Formats: sequence, structure tokens, C-alpha cells
Amino acid sequence: MLATLLLCCLPAAELREELPKLAANLARPDAFNKEAARIRTALYDTNRLVPGTWKAFRDGKLDIKAALTTVTGLPANRPTTKIVPTVRRTLEGDGTIVRMITFPTETGLTVTANLYGPTKPRDGMPGLILVHSHHNPKTEGELQDMGQMWAKAGCYVVALDLLGHGERRQHPFVTEKDYPQEFRRSRQDYYFRHNVAIQLQTVGATLMGWMVADISAAVSVLQSLPGIDPQKIAVLGSVAGGGDPAAVAAAMDDRIKAAVVFNFGGPQPETRYPLPDDAETTFNYVGGGSWETTRNLALSAKLGALPLVIVGSIAPRRLVYSHEFAWDQKRDPVWRRLLEAWTEAKVPGHLKATFGTGQLSGRPPEASHCNNIGPVHRKGIHAAFKEWWGIEVVEPTERKRQTASELWCLGPKETLTPAREAARRLVKDGPADRPALRAAWATALGGTELPKAEPLAWTKNGPALVSGPITLLLPEGKGRFPLTVLFGQGGAKELLTKRAVEVAALVAKGEAVAVVDLGGTADLSPSDRGRASGATSVAASALMIGRPLLGERLRALRLALAGLRDRTEIDPAKIRLWGESTRRANAEPPVVPLDLEQPPHAEPLGAHVALLAALFEEGIVEVRTRGGLVTWLSLLDSPAVYYPYDNVVPGAAIAGDWPSVCAAVGIPVRLESLVDGRNRAVPLDVAKKAYANAKNTTVSD
Repeated sequence: MLATLLLCCLPAAELREELPKLAANLARPDAFNKEAARIRTALYDTNRLVPGTWKAFRDGKLDIKAALTTVTGLPANRPTTKIVPTVRRTLEGDGTIVRMITFPTETGLTVTANLYGPTKPRDGMPGLILVHSHHNPKTEGELQDMGQMWAKAGCYVVALDLLGHGERRQHPFVTEKDYPQEFRRSRQDYYFRHNVAIQLQTVGATLMGWMVADISAAVSVLQSLPGIDPQKIAVLGSVAGGGDPAAVAAAMDDRIKAAVVFNFGGPQPETRYPLPDDAETTFNYVGGGSWETTRNLALSAKLGALPLVIVGSIAPRRLVYSHEFAWDQKRDPVWRRLLEAWTEAKVPGHLKATFGTGQLSGRPPEASHCNNIGPVHRKGIHAAFKEWWGIEVVEPTERKRQTASELWCLGPKETLTPAREAARRLVKDGPADRPALRAAWATALGGTELPKAEPLAWTKNGPALVSGPITLLLPEGKGRFPLTVLFGQGGAKELLTKRAVEVAALVAKGEAVAVVDLGGTADLSPSDRGRASGATSVAASALMIGRPLLGERLRALRLALAGLRDRTEIDPAKIRLWGESTRRANAEPPVVPLDLEQPPHAEPLGAHVALLAALFEEGIVEVRTRGGLVTWLSLLDSPAVYYPYDNVVPGAAIAGDWPSVCAAVGIPVRLESLVDGRNRAVPLDVAKKAYANAKNTTVSD
């Protein structure tokens, strides 16, 4: 560990002037890029070990269902009873009927769906579930085409709205008139997946898990229908995000007897085509982090729940391995392993493939772009369904499509329970005593073990001893001084500039102050940390390996504390923590479409690390924070979430919310300028009520 030591013999006024100059001259390594490189290396190591992971899965040593239970946050024993849907309206024509239906899921939410079928059901009917892409909900034209086509062929077809899409949107933007500035209305369902994911992760659930619950509920609906053959139920996951939940649902729900999975498990549309000759060793089996959590599942790399294994676990049931564009079958290392799995299961005919033409960068007709599943992709599906289940279809030459409003299920003034409200119900009374809170938070943070601390290297440079992420200011005189440890987003460069007056005052009254940079936090400006930022991708990658970045920041502080306690000038029995935020609260921010500039997000890093350090560290005498979240559950107050993803901890509200942590640490805690999930200042009476049981805690503006 490295440090900066400044021996202060200056009056407070002069020190105030010197601190910003010191901050400007601090030489820091490129901490964020180094942190990102460490996480990428961890993913690379997981990727390198894929042959062993696959072998463990094939040998029965990797229980993929158990892994997915943890990854998705769904319970191990899930309901499988039949669900009779509520029929809202019907449309008949040309030998088919479309029912606008609603039905409940195990999450407590309601699904809206279109149920296609023949006017006169018969025995032995297959049931198909269409899982739409992120482009459009259930009413999109290709989905209508498939619903009508397979209904005419004697199938039931459920086209459902996934959570957050269509009539189940989790935002207020229904038309272009719902916001005064021009925005991309059609993309808000997709973009707001980010906010919904944060809210669900906070309570230990996942967007992927709740989408899987949607699909499993659709299976239960199909099982309730007259004439259905439960051995002929298939899920079809569309391009652009439909294949992911379809594959996970098939892996977790054995009632699904066949799966058509696009763009998941193997080469992606973005993957180089053709594949290189060394694809076996260079292919990215694991994936990487992004804001879209259903594409990079938290804990997936740690637990072996890799796309390849998820798709492979469908064997010996039926699979159509599907690609939106051209497919390099010969060099595809995933296809080779899938062939191995289905051959060993002695059902090689249960494995089929379909693919399109061209590449993602191309344009139609050379490149087979589609919204969900296009005609060229359906050719291979038709062949498979005919061989497996005798389904004979004729592709329509004329498109008879309904308007979206004709296929809506809900009335004009009818609303559904938001996911965030259902998510709140998952939070019960959690751990309250310090040992239980430590155990719960250790699990949430991916462990609390610390690497071996290296001796601090202090290098004299004029009046200072200069080195790495610690800046230590000592008062004049000799002896062992009380120590205040200051940290927060922006690091020493930000804090020594904007909190110079307070820091100088502490030193002037005889206290030492150490300012600690926590990992890569000093290198990033707020504009670097939005939904689609590199910082969000790094944070998502860290969650894939089970290491939330907040836990990494906590480790950095605890290592700094260990080094500081060793200095002879510091009294280790008088250490105070100061978790700071220089971000101003929002007045009353609107819910803004996510393709537009967003209101400033909260910067609660310092506050959160301070409270966690007080929980895990012995010998801290006081905690002061500014700008922290009033509670983790405040992230669920609104469709808007103005909160950085690198501060997300899955299951935080379950591990123990901040009022419980404050009450358990048993030392004075001062919470200033608390904010909610929209970075709004929390009214003082509301904040005091939240912390009423934490008698050691003082709340102030």
C-alpha cells in the first residue's frame, strides 16, 4: 500500500489554501483501468477453465439447476400447478381465435399475453411460448404471424409481455406526448430494464429470475388448456434478448420439452465471422458485463452458470440452436459440445439448428435482421417441429395483422402492480445483531477476507512524504493523535478541494486526517458512470465473478486502516470514519426518458463504506457520513433510479438495511444530508423516523 504524508505546521487559514494545491499535485496511478483489468483477468481465467467447467457439468459435479437457483434468486421449489387464465377479450377469424388473457406469476405480478389457438381444439395439441426481443412487446408483427400460423396448424401459442414491456411497462412513457422533450418512446421498455434490475437486485431478486417466472407461468397456463399435450410444450426465445430468458427457463423448468434459443450460448451477432481457426481456445464462452443484466448474470462466472452450460443442460430434451445471422458451424466450439451432449444422451435427433444470412453490420436483404424471429429463421424451426411433433405449417403469403391496441389485454384506465412494489414484499425483518449482520453482509459482498497488507512505503518530497492512495495530514507537535479517515467518490483530489475548510479545522485542533482513495473511484467523473458507461460494465463484470465493487472499496479502506494503525503518530483507539459525498441533492427530479440526459445521481459511496467498515472493524469510535441513502429500499420508491451501478449490492436490503447496521455498531453515528433513490434530500422528520430504533444515531440536514 502506498501513501502521502504531509506534516502540517501551518495555521488553519494557510492550510486551507494549501490543500487544493496539494490535491492538484497528487500523482495517482490509473486506478480505475487497473481495477477493470483485474476484473477482466478474472473473467478471462474463468473462460480459460471452461473445458473443466463443461466436464464437471457433464460428469454431474456441477448442478446447473442449483447454480441457476442462486443466480436468478428464484426459490428451489417453484410452483408447477395449472393456471387458468382470465380471458379479457377475444378476436376470431379464419379458423383461429386470439384471446387477450392475464394470469398471475409466482412473483405476485400479473402477466398480459395473447393466446392464439384454433377455433376448435383437438387432442394432442402442442403449446408454444413466444418470448419477444427487447425491440417490441407481444403485439409485434412477426409474433402475430407466428401466433396465427401455428394456431392454424393446430397449436396453442402464448405471446406474452415480459416484465417491463408492453402493457407491463415500468415507466410512464406510453406516447411521445408523455415528456416535453423529443425522446425514443419505443426504446424505453428496454432501457428501463436497467432501473428494474437495480430495484430487484437490491432485494435479492433478479430481472432474469422474474422473466423466467413469467415464462413458467405461461407453461402452467398451457397445461390448463383443453387438448394440450404436456409433452409438446416449447419455448421460443427471439433474437435480441429473447433467447436469454428462454434458455434459462428451459434449463430450470423440465415441463418445457423443447427450446428454440436465439443468440445465446454460442457466437453472438457481434462475434467475429467467420470464427478463427483457434476458436476452441479463444472463444468468449463467459461473456462480459453491461448494463443489461439478463445478458450477464450476476454470479454466473463464479458458479459456472455459463451460457454454454445453460443451453447444454436442456439435453436430452429438444433444442433448436439458433442464430440471427450467418453461422460458422464448422468452427463453433459450442456446437461441438452440444453435439457431444445430445449424442451421449442417445437422442442426436433432438438437437437441430437454424440460422440466417449476412452479418450484424450488413443490411437487408443480404443480412437477415428481424424484430423477433423472421421467415428465414423459421425454416429450420418448421423442419424440427415437423420431425418432432408432426406440426405442418404454411408460411403466410399475406400478413393479416391487428393493431397493437386491438391486442391489448387491459382496460384504458387499468393499471398493474409495479414490480418495485411486489419486490418490497420480499423484505422481511432481517438480522439485527452485529454478528448476524456481519455474516449476511459478508455473503452479499462476496466475502470480507483481506489480502496480506504490505508495509506502507513513505517517500519524502519536500514537506511531504509522497506515495499512493493515502494522504495523511498530521498536526503540529508530538505524541499519538486522534485520526479522522476521510473518503468518498472522487478521492483526495475532490475531497481536499471541496472539504478543505473542514479538514484544516480538524488538523488545527490537534487531529490527524487521512484521506483515502478507494480503488478506481478517484479517476471517474459523474458523466463516466451512467447506464451505458464503461464503469457500469466493469461493475456488472464484477458481479459476474461475485465481487460487488462496494465490497472492493470496503477492502481498500480496511487495508488503509491496518496501515495507518501502525504509524507511531496515530492513536489506534481514537479512529473516526468520515464517509463524504460532495454531490448536491436534487430538488424534485422528474422521471426522465433514459435516452436523455439524466438528473445527477447520488454519490453514497463514502457513507456506505463508512457504515460497513464500522460493522466489520473493531476500534472505530465514531462514524460521520454525508449524502448516503436513507435506506436501500428507497431505491424502490419510483420508476426513476438516480444511483450509480458501481454501488449496487445484490441482496443489500435483505442483508440488513442501514438503520439496522447503525443500531448494531454500538458507536455514535452521525448521518447528514441523507438522500433517497432519486438523489432527493430526505425530509428530516422522515429520516428520523427511519432511524428511530437506532438510538446511537443522530440524523441532520
